Amino acid sequence: MEFQACAPVKGVVAPSLALGLGQELDMRTTKKRSPSWDILQPASFGLFLLIVLAWVLIAFVPDWETFELRAAARLAGYGAFIAMLVPYLHILRRCFRYRQGPQMKRWLRWHIAAAYLAFFLVLVHSRGRSNSPLTLALVWLTWIVMISGVIGFYGQKLLYFFLPTMVNREFGLERLEPQRAFMQQTAEQLLQKKELVDSPEVIRSFCGAAVQGCLARPLSFSGWLWHGQVEPETLSENWYQRTRSYADAKQQPILDDLWGMVQLRRSMDLEYRLHQLGRLWLLVHGPAAWALLVLMIEHAVLSMWYGGF
Repeated sequence: MEFQACAPVKGVVAPSLALGLGQELDMRTTKKRSPSWDILQPASFGLFLLIVLAWVLIAFVPDWETFELRAAARLAGYGAFIAMLVPYLHILRRCFRYRQGPQMKRWLRWHIAAAYLAFFLVLVHSRGRSNSPLTLALVWLTWIVMISGVIGFYGQKLLYFFLPTMVNREFGLERLEPQRAFMQQTAEQLLQKKELVDSPEVIRSFCGAAVQGCLARPLSFSGWLWHGQVEPETLSENWYQRTRSYADAKQQPILDDLWGMVQLRRSMDLEYRLHQLGRLWLLVHGPAAWALLVLMIEHAVLSMWYGGF
């Protein structure tokens, strides 16, 4: 018996009607043309590699001594400063994502494109070198922000590509907790059925472990990371089969439903942990980006104060 716990959804359209409606919509609307090259696609990783290669090459060539090249390097610094502000504007825009304005996907494109442009302009500005502790910190922070951002963005894409093959049913991060609470409530209602009131101890023990040891347990990443599997031993496949052998014809469907919810909860735990794993890069990217912003503003102010425009 396969159990799929799902919260009731209002306004569900019959499959045949939904199919016809979908066909009608396809006939009346014009499909959006996707750009031939999108910076959000994995192929844009090659652009990052080209900029890294340019850093390596310029860092090992003689420093620029002519006035024209040094002037271009100085102007590139102001261009890098402006380009670097775009990702921070994207972060601020995310705080008001429900307001009218450009779509968040477009903002993400601007974020990545501006970051790549700033990375290249920082290269031109610094000539791949640093001549003070401040500029050295800026170069290192720039590299940390870029590398962590690239790993996080493309790593998330790779993770979400394989996620449907790793979990039995994908809910999405926002739906996991409501689904967990729904299954817990459903399981607690099953335990109140009269069929389980006078059941043997082995059945009541299994049911209690299923609810309290699995379904009622909050979703957690750190608990699994440091303590491993925290489920009771009574929730093994063998223990379930043994418990089912003690049940009568009315109790077995209830045990099957509980076991189905336990299996689904395990899949939800895996999905939750994968989502959290896909966000670990932010622990490096976020603090480094804000530190870069502070030092970047300080560098720009000092540069204009002592060196003019």
